[in-house]
Amino acid sequence: ADIWIFQIAGNLTLEAKGDIGSGTKVLLAGGAVAKNVFWVVAGDPGVTLGTYSTFNGNILTLKDIIMNTGAVLNGRALAQREITLQSNTVTLPIGLVAAVSTARSRTATPVVPIVGLLKIPSPLALPLGAGNVVYNYTVWNVARLQQLVDVTVVDDKCSPVVLVSGDTNNNKFLDIDEKWKYTCSSMITATTTNTAIATAHSTDGFYSTAIATAIATVAVGSPLPPPLIHIVKVPNQLTPFPFGGGDVVYTYTVTNPGVVADKNVLVTDDKCSPVYFSSGDNNGNSMLDVNETWMYTCSANVKTSVGSVATAKGDANGLTALAYSFVNVLVSAPDLPQTGLPDLANISWTTMLLSGIIILLAISLAVVSRRKQI
Repeated sequence: ADIWIFQIAGNLTLEAKGDIGSGTKVLLAGGAVAKNVFWVVAGDPGVTLGTYSTFNGNILTLKDIIMNTGAVLNGRALAQREITLQSNTVTLPIGLVAAVSTARSRTATPVVPIVGLLKIPSPLALPLGAGNVVYNYTVWNVARLQQLVDVTVVDDKCSPVVLVSGDTNNNKFLDIDEKWKYTCSSMITATTTNTAIATAHSTDGFYSTAIATAIATVAVGSPLPPPLIHIVKVPNQLTPFPFGGGDVVYTYTVTNPGVVADKNVLVTDDKCSPVYFSSGDNNGNSMLDVNETWMYTCSANVKTSVGSVATAKGDANGLTALAYSFVNVLVSAPDLPQTGLPDLANISWTTMLLSGIIILLAISLAVVSRRKQI
């Protein structure tokens, strides 16, 4: 089935005083299924589902989700700040996994999962006009501290995304040394930017969510290939800090999976500044060449569990390339100072980084745009 991402810059309100009255139903038609519908809400307070309303799809916001009395949701409610329920029914869509698929014991301490996703279109440019493009995806276990389970890859403008190789022992776990390969093909008729999303879950018994995105542009009617850029961000702390937090060092690995050098490369982090370049420009030309790996670092003090996103940007041939990397750092709750366990209520939304990721995904879809040729 196709993927739909609805981007809402303000609030999403289904109540009498807002856009739609209480009891309103937001239903799906034309073959759409709830698991493939994403409502990305950037406003504050965020989302309100009115009394006895019915809603379909996955709600994602950095702020709040409020479900008034009797509201029904067929989907997932993922908020980084707070979710309020009042006698509601929430049903996981068919095709999504509610918990770890087989019984597993919990480790004493959760381990933050990190998944990587790389997407490369072939070809990057269709100078003669419309044509078929094959997207090749690679998914791997970045943190390498545990297996990952229930791995999925979807693309907002190509379907289906099919696993072709990588699960070498056929155990359906993304093992620490595996790279899973996926593919998808699509007829492209105009210059197109699309975004793939990979999700995976930890096997430490906490079923924490890891998310990665990959953005690529294919040019139609031009012989100039668009640039690509990729970033992976890893904190040096992948288990919870004790209550009160501590100092974390982020390491950023930036590469160029395309065919043209990236100019004006900039790496930023929404929760850490400044981000320092440390190495990688081997020929000193200030361009991220195809065979180079640039390394960056940033240090921050965290006092509570936090999700953060790094952004890498570069340009070439009049187009901009963007990439994001998302990670969590956990801090134990004050009522469990001896155990090292974090507040599990906090983990349920903090480690579900999808909320913040898709907000930034919404931005990414808008900002990868054609620049004036120089």
